[in-house]
Amino acid sequence: MKRDEDVAGKVKGSGISFILKRIKAQGAELEKAFLETLSPTEQTIFQTALPIAWIDLAIASKIYANAAVVLHPHHPKGVLQIAREVAISDMTGIYKVLLRFATIPMIMEKASQLWSVNHSRGRARVEKDPRRNAGDFIVEDYPGLSPVYRDVTTGYIQGVLELSHKQNIRVLLDGKDPARWRWMVSWN
Repeated sequence: MKRDEDVAGKVKGSGISFILKRIKAQGAELEKAFLETLSPTEQTIFQTALPIAWIDLAIASKIYANAAVVLHPHHPKGVLQIAREVAISDMTGIYKVLLRFATIPMIMEKASQLWSVNHSRGRARVEKDPRRNAGDFIVEDYPGLSPVYRDVTTGYIQGVLELSHKQNIRVLLDGKDPARWRWMVSWN
């Protein structure tokens, strides 16, 4: 029998490291309040997470959800906003320049190839719609992907694609089939 974290999977700690920096930048009082929302084990993971470390999906999801309340208290989709910020922060230097010249289908294809670098479960692929500026980012074989991490994925895709400087980028999750999560992406 698989343990819960094996079923849910693990994610790389880059987003958690970003959240740690953001929380610390807000001051000691906010940091203390945030840490009180985590168990002692979760606090240790949060405070020591390296970008390359694997973190249980449940713990990463809790950190994102709690951070959204603290960092974006009035934003109805705070998790998406944090994930968008993580994406923009991750794409520095030459990557940011290259994204301005890449097509959105190319960016989505590269993101699908990198899925397994950042997630221990699921397989990602892209389906393009050649008739219009649209495509689907699909993750299969990951029914344990938490609702919070589905929002993280939505926000991250949005953030990376915004760096392409295309207009009216929309990323919507079709979450009807947990065996096949589908983010519908369109742009002008």
